[in-house]
Amino acid sequence: MGAAVYLRTSTPEAEPTVTLVCAKTKVAPLKKFTIPRLELTAALILTELAAHVLKVLELENVEIHLRSDSSVAITWVNGHSSRWKDFVQNRVIKIQETLPTAKWRHINGIDNPADCASRGITPAALAEHQLWWNGPEWLTLPQDQCPASTFNAAQEAALEERPSTARNHPVRMNNPDDLLNRYAPWRRLLRISAIVHRVVKRFQHQDEPTGRIITPQEIEEGRIYWVKHTQEQYFAQEINTLSNGGSLPANHRLSTLTPFVDGEGVLRLGGRLGHTRLDREEKHPAIIPRHSRISTLIIEHAHARSLHGGTQLTLAHIRQKYWIIGGRAPVRSHILKCIICARHRATRAQQIMGQLPERRVTPTRPFLHSGVDFAGPFNILRWRGSGASTKMYKGRGICATITSDRGTNFIGAQRQLGQRFDEAQREFRDLAFHLASEGNQWKFIPPHSPHVGGKCEAAVKSVKYHLLRIMGSSTLTYEEFTTLLTQIEAVLNSRPLCPLTNDPEDASALTPGHFLIGETLNAIPEPSLLQLNEARLNRWQLITQKLQHFWDRWSKECLHRYQSIYKWKHPVNDIQPGTLLLITDDRFPPTKWPLARVINIHPGKDERTRVVDLRTSTQITSRTIHQLVPLPINADHLENPTDSRTTN
Repeated sequence: MGAAVYLRTSTPEAEPTVTLVCAKTKVAPLKKFTIPRLELTAALILTELAAHVLKVLELENVEIHLRSDSSVAITWVNGHSSRWKDFVQNRVIKIQETLPTAKWRHINGIDNPADCASRGITPAALAEHQLWWNGPEWLTLPQDQCPASTFNAAQEAALEERPSTARNHPVRMNNPDDLLNRYAPWRRLLRISAIVHRVVKRFQHQDEPTGRIITPQEIEEGRIYWVKHTQEQYFAQEINTLSNGGSLPANHRLSTLTPFVDGEGVLRLGGRLGHTRLDREEKHPAIIPRHSRISTLIIEHAHARSLHGGTQLTLAHIRQKYWIIGGRAPVRSHILKCIICARHRATRAQQIMGQLPERRVTPTRPFLHSGVDFAGPFNILRWRGSGASTKMYKGRGICATITSDRGTNFIGAQRQLGQRFDEAQREFRDLAFHLASEGNQWKFIPPHSPHVGGKCEAAVKSVKYHLLRIMGSSTLTYEEFTTLLTQIEAVLNSRPLCPLTNDPEDASALTPGHFLIGETLNAIPEPSLLQLNEARLNRWQLITQKLQHFWDRWSKECLHRYQSIYKWKHPVNDIQPGTLLLITDDRFPPTKWPLARVINIHPGKDERTRVVDLRTSTQITSRTIHQLVPLPINADHLENPTDSRTTN
């Protein structure tokens, strides 16, 4: 196999000259190939050699003519590479990619100088061989005077052709609504539509824009297409009537909009702003049905463009190009379901106020059910625990339940109480047995839910009210501070449990002190009755009757005050497992509130949920629903769909 490259040069003063630049030979492989395949391999050698010459001589914008005496090889090279089998296909691809602008023509065998290299020649003959050194004589002639390349496609070329196979591909015609429902938001739908229209034009051999950037004209074509498509679905009869020069009846739902069909076939609002200097789209916006898919996309796009503005601002952005029938209601509905707006609106979950706990409405001895809350801090010397629980038990009796929030001090106190019980079992077995038999239990309210322990919070507020006014900026010792707190305790336990009246015949107001000592803690002591000779049984009955009288007054005067509900008046749908919501935190802005999902609910005795278990990205926790903001991800429309005849 051989190949030779010639350079033809011409100047205005001299005749064209043809000179041999370089040549190359290659021994045929030992593996048996057909003659056409060997000729194709020689054509590849010629292509690579010509490309090397162009690179070395730095020749640009020159004509390249490649010739072969094999009609089969030329047929393969000039054909599409996909037509041929692998051997021919691979070499044809390389030839076409190496010199894509080269022109392949046929040359007769007697004029082919490459035969000198492939067949061999003596040195003496080679020195004077004109064909080898200068090529065929017609190379010096102009291109239009060179011998024409006349040959018929050889039948051998068909031997390397791939057999054509017929395949049936089922084609499903998609409804345009499938594309409309698949893509969102509005800008993405317009971009996809522009790409589809470009492809359709290419298949129809129309002039389409070149390049990968979508032009504004293509975006506008896609927008007009979807507007017309939607209007044809909802207003086909109206468009047909107006296009034929007719008018709509006076009682028609669109008659107040004075609609008309423009030159593009778009149904537009007529209105009364034709002489204003507004843009054409703003003077005559396209009429869009309220319950269509396109109206949802347009509202979503306008709400984002207005930087999550309110109903009025979003509607103003929409009406620059579109007039959505009854548009105010769907715009408001979308804003209420917007996740970003829901974060900043932070509408917390609520539930109807539940029943009072049994321990708050059942007569029992004082401090049997107690609540604890933290008020402070006050720096004091601490020795082996605070001893508050021991003082409480010795002064007021053992508590059946102690309720507190989940402050770290109380959680530590619960652990310390366990240690105290162990010590008591070793040192004071009798007291330990008494505590265990009483079944003392410490309960915690849900985290970050102070309203659940509202009585304790109110008590702390009242203590601080008197403490700040009495102490001022004074510095007290521990004994003085304890004495002051005891005095405040007496004042608070002397407060009336029920409102006072102006009737002088009413009995004295019922106070917590009546349940502790039988009268107000700061009342003047009554005269001593110890010198009277009265039976002990009568005295005990008197005390018992007095206590029962207090409870009777409490049931009639105080208990009924809790019947009314002042907030959380209506039951709402319970939060269900799987609900996605935000956990409010006053320390951070709404954008930083953690996202959580409900994993478990704790319904009360009325089957209403007020406490739920949540899973965040870092932990599992519990919260009351009043600290949660449900996200309207799967929320239904907040208002019932009305007839689209309503206009705004």
